Amino acid sequence: MTLIESLAILALMQSGSAVDDMKEADVVSDVKQCQSISDPMERLACFDRATKVLEEATESREVIVIEKKEIEETKRRRFGLSLPDLGIFGGDDDDTNVVKEVTTTVSKAKEFGYKQWQLELADGTVWHTTEPENRLRPRSGDSVLIKRAALGSFLASIDDDPFVRIKRVK
Repeated sequence: MTLIESLAILALMQSGSAVDDMKEADVVSDVKQCQSISDPMERLACFDRATKVLEEATESREVIVIEKKEIEETKRRRFGLSLPDLGIFGGDDDDTNVVKEVTTTVSKAKEFGYKQWQLELADGTVWHTTEPENRLRPRSGDSVLIKRAALGSFLASIDDDPFVRIKRVK
């Protein structure tokens, strides 16, 4: 397996083409094509040319190389936010790549309105309950499980209490 195949590569063309139409960059496919050359000297020359072009493309930020763990961390950080999906972090068609739940702790909780709560979590996110809740008494240090629910909504369980509806505000 080559270095190119082991990295997740996203090509962002500066020409302004739609991100949804992204495909493997020509510079990456050129490197892969060098593998099919049988003559060792021609193959080496091909790799030298192709990697030089790839290096120039990454330096000019025409091609951006992102490791898979960075993509997964970014997906986790944007969990709960209503952002347009530009497709640059891979499609969500593959359920294995979708963040379905997050477990963290409450760093700060305050009541607002009529028995509604604002929760600041250890990961820096801020969530509000969406309905008045009599039984909810979150405190700093409580564990929180937030999971996806129907129609783009979210549910939270604080210290294994029953789930309540919640939305991310920051």
